[in-house]
Amino acid sequence: MAAISPPAHLSVDERVARGRAARELRPRGSLAAWRVPLHRAEPIDLLAGQETDRVPVLLPVRHFRTAASPFAFYRGSAIVMAADLGSMPTSGLTVQLCGDAHLANFGVFRAPDRRLVFDGDDFDETMAGPFEWDVLRLATSFVLAGLEKSALATSRSAVQARARAGRKAAFAAAATYRMSMRSNASRPAIDVWYARGDEQALRTWSRGEPKSNRLLADLAAGRAGGQSQTVRSAVEHYTTRKGGARRFLDADALVRIGMDDALSGPIVATFQAYRAQLAAHRAELVNHYEVIDIGHKVVGVGSVGLPDFVLLMQGRSKDDLLLLQLKATQRSALLAGLPAPTGEHTTEAQRIVVGARLSQPDTDVFLGPADLPGAPSRYLRQLRDGKWAPDVTTLSNGRLVDFARMCAHALARSHARTGDPVAIAAYLGRGSTFDLAAASFARRYAAQVVADAGDYRAAIGSGRLAAAATVAREELLDGLRAMAF
Repeated sequence: MAAISPPAHLSVDERVARGRAARELRPRGSLAAWRVPLHRAEPIDLLAGQETDRVPVLLPVRHFRTAASPFAFYRGSAIVMAADLGSMPTSGLTVQLCGDAHLANFGVFRAPDRRLVFDGDDFDETMAGPFEWDVLRLATSFVLAGLEKSALATSRSAVQARARAGRKAAFAAAATYRMSMRSNASRPAIDVWYARGDEQALRTWSRGEPKSNRLLADLAAGRAGGQSQTVRSAVEHYTTRKGGARRFLDADALVRIGMDDALSGPIVATFQAYRAQLAAHRAELVNHYEVIDIGHKVVGVGSVGLPDFVLLMQGRSKDDLLLLQLKATQRSALLAGLPAPTGEHTTEAQRIVVGARLSQPDTDVFLGPADLPGAPSRYLRQLRDGKWAPDVTTLSNGRLVDFARMCAHALARSHARTGDPVAIAAYLGRGSTFDLAAASFARRYAAQVVADAGDYRAAIGSGRLAAAATVAREELLDGLRAMAF
């Protein structure tokens, strides 16, 4: 993936000038505007266009999950927002975008040195693009989170307070991003590159934030949640012991395939291709393990329908176990609004893996492409290694705002690694112009998402889209076998 940062010979003054000049391309106040484009593509058609290489029997499940709420629709429709953002001017200040920077894609996970860190955790849509796209998507997700049903909002006044908290969180996300980017702009590039969101770093950052005591409580909750999600707990959750050996369970979202199915040979071959593509020091670790069982897991919202296999791996003893996830890929949803890059990556898996490594210093040690000649592009990563994120419907209104600040702080750190923090900070400025504009856009675009989600539910009600909560085990297996591996 090509370098995004400006040439090293530019002076600080020249980089500041570059950022301020970007205000001519995309005035900060204009970010507040959202108007439906004259020839806007139908959201349902955009989403249908992503379904051609998915497992057909899983499409009703995708539709069911996407229609659950406006926030669920938002999670599953990154392509719609990309097309909408692509109809507007951009700042021209490029970073490696997360691509799907909604709040559910941030949380705690274990770094390779086993420390818990807070960061983004989904790069399936990653591409180089204008920094503001990620910020606007993140801010909008908090407005929509404020509209989600919550056990804490049982009266009309509580529902209204929750919605206000979502709007406040959107503003906080934009303001925190701006201030964190200004901090990154004053740091040496190597310090930005190695910066991480571990507990110590977040505690230091929180001291300069309002309500820091509450933020510290949030950090403690994240630490406790991450510590509970171990390799052993994941194995216990997804597998059972039978005949002295571990094997996958058959559960609602998990179907056991086993090692004797027609699918198992190609899956093992894909794992071997993954192992051959790893750097030597990572392959050394992976070589200690072999595949002993295979399953399929229906995950998320937007990913539903893409084959998603889980591999039970065994090392030198029966108790030396771990779980890997073999995920199918497709073209980035951002291509609905951005031109296709040229010569930056060979496969979609390489795009995702390189994008993740560019964006954060603590990528999963098992993350790597699993490209088999003649087969769809896939990648592997470890499944649920210390991974934890709060249920936003159970967060208090104040903690929803805190979470927005944590997500935005992490996003600014990620963008500063691959973009020009000096230019971006100069564009953002010292005042609240950007914060107010981003929050205003988030409110307006959230209303558009609510309308689009209503149309999507209507399409299900009319029979245009089929929807089902689950799919029968044998039907799913037959559907997976029917697809060209």
